[in-house]
Amino acid sequence: MNQLDFDRLFGTFVEESTEQLEIIEQEILKLEKDSQDEEALEEVFRMAHSLKGSSSLMGFQNMTKLTHSLESLLQKIKDKEIKMTTETVDILFRSLDMIKAMKDSVQDQKESNKFNPQPLIDKIEQLTDEIKADSKRKIKDFTGEFKISKQDKKIIDDAIRRGEQVYIIKIVIEEDAVMKAIKAFLIVNNLKGIGQVLRISPEDYESLPDNEFGKTLSLVLLSSEDKELVKEQIEVVNEIEKVIITNYFYQEGDDGSLIENQEGLELRVSSNVKDNSDFRQEKRSTIRVDIRKLDKLMSLAGELVIDKERLMQISTKLRYKYNNDKDVQDLLAAMPHLDFIGDEIQESIMSVRMYTMENIFDRFPRMIRDLAHRSGKEINFTSEGKETELDRSIIEEIVDPIVHLLRNSVDHGIETREERLLKGKSPTANISLKARQEENHVVIEVSDDGRGIDIEAVKQKAIEKGLASMEKLQRQSENEILDYLFMSGFSTSQVVSEISGRGVGMDVVKTNIEKLNGKIDINTEKDAGTKVILKLPLTLAIIQALLIKQGNNKFAVPLISVIETLRLGKKELEEQIKHVKDKEMFSWRDMVIPVVRLDKYFEVPVKQKSDKCFAVVLAFSEKRLCLLVERLIGEQQVVIKSLGEYLGKGKLFGDIKGLSGATILGDGSFALVLDIPGILKNLKYHK
Repeated sequence: MNQLDFDRLFGTFVEESTEQLEIIEQEILKLEKDSQDEEALEEVFRMAHSLKGSSSLMGFQNMTKLTHSLESLLQKIKDKEIKMTTETVDILFRSLDMIKAMKDSVQDQKESNKFNPQPLIDKIEQLTDEIKADSKRKIKDFTGEFKISKQDKKIIDDAIRRGEQVYIIKIVIEEDAVMKAIKAFLIVNNLKGIGQVLRISPEDYESLPDNEFGKTLSLVLLSSEDKELVKEQIEVVNEIEKVIITNYFYQEGDDGSLIENQEGLELRVSSNVKDNSDFRQEKRSTIRVDIRKLDKLMSLAGELVIDKERLMQISTKLRYKYNNDKDVQDLLAAMPHLDFIGDEIQESIMSVRMYTMENIFDRFPRMIRDLAHRSGKEINFTSEGKETELDRSIIEEIVDPIVHLLRNSVDHGIETREERLLKGKSPTANISLKARQEENHVVIEVSDDGRGIDIEAVKQKAIEKGLASMEKLQRQSENEILDYLFMSGFSTSQVVSEISGRGVGMDVVKTNIEKLNGKIDINTEKDAGTKVILKLPLTLAIIQALLIKQGNNKFAVPLISVIETLRLGKKELEEQIKHVKDKEMFSWRDMVIPVVRLDKYFEVPVKQKSDKCFAVVLAFSEKRLCLLVERLIGEQQVVIKSLGEYLGKGKLFGDIKGLSGATILGDGSFALVLDIPGILKNLKYHK
């Protein structure tokens, strides 16, 4: 294999192996709960087999050895020779963890040989040697013997009843052919595209060197395709000497059951098999796309939105100037359709960028299992709303917050078995992770039925750290007191464990959620449990915004943060704007909230001072803010462009706090997008 082929296959290997390992982990968790789940067992076996083949093809020998050993263990479990016990599950997870580590090493350094799988392989072999073999079923014919389990029998049975064929295939590879294992892998991969490859001989065909391979590859294929198409899929690989395909069918008893004798399943040769070519296996309807291509499409869609808005403005001006001109009328007639097409393209590309929550939810059951075992607690973990979708960029940022919340639930929230029994609770605690969509937002909830948050302990810690006085705490609501939990280094835990207790977790949660323009709330009740609610926007790339103007500068305020806009005259300004300790405060709905004048905050020049202005009341979490601005332009959909490379010390715009990006408007001008959480933080305001 030349370097070009290796690099091409390597990218595919990393993507597919990552997906396969995630599936294996989820299915093992199912088997731990229900050892009789044959579908889960079959899925683990299939993924392990595919992983073995692809790692062998890439030349990662240690990974191939371990996956081969894992596959052998799974086969014995399928054949009922080994029971699914706690020890078996632990070995499966240990094997999975080492394969993951090998995959990560491969991804970083394109090698996996720094790990030694032999001790684990020895452990697997020791386990299998201790179990006596039970009865085996076999398909016998000229190809040799194929062991089949009860699950295999059911799969064959279902396939026959669907009208599929059971093909026994013998493939003779030319004796002097090179890289026979790769040819065998390509043949099997082709056949998997038109059916199900149930059994292969030799079983370790992917890892055999040419001098040990022999000439023959035999397999059992279940497919709805005719014999000629099956043969074509094999003969596309070169250096094939002969292909023999035989059809089999089951003989049914009078009651419709399959007849089997003591030697195994009774198979009868069919000399005239009906062509079932009208029955087609469902074709793949998905493809893998480099995420950079999607990002580029999203950027182009943003440019299209900008140009569309500009054309709409130009066409409006032309309508007033040349209303009777036929060309202008044609342009005006075309604009609604262009507007519709632009919106459809934008929504379609945004939907492609949307990922289901399943991509992150599936990694947490294993984490909770391991944390529960480590802490000696019994925990039942459930999740809902995996189908809920979020923009890829947001999904990448919420993993850490959810991890911290779940770890806190296990360590701080859930009591020990003895504590729960003394409180009259079930010894098995419950932790749930839920997601749902509400309009243009996604709500994620992490809840448990543990001890709840001790409000008095939070107050005491706040006093110890000098964050508040007892008088201030008495004036604050429960939600305001719970806000202290999000401060860096704040923890009510008396013991620092390896799971949590250092007071950094909730600070990370708040920082990441605020960065996404999201909100976080906590509901808690003593001895009943705690629920943490995260509310996030669906996407950060294109948002609805309120455009405002201050002097010659335009700003965009995310509409999600806007509560109300008010026009203030000279009298209202005098009545509602007060000075408290050299700070301007705005009297609004029985509340006093801080004022930010954009000209002062961003130090932008004002042509001339006016006695009139607009007040934009904004909200973020429990906090409120009043922006005083010169003019409101209106609502508009805007595309956010990052200013990351221009903001900061020594950069073009300097170290400005309170900007999350910029957007280009339809007239070609640009507006700065305000970061409301950043402005509030910069004001060091706490309600």
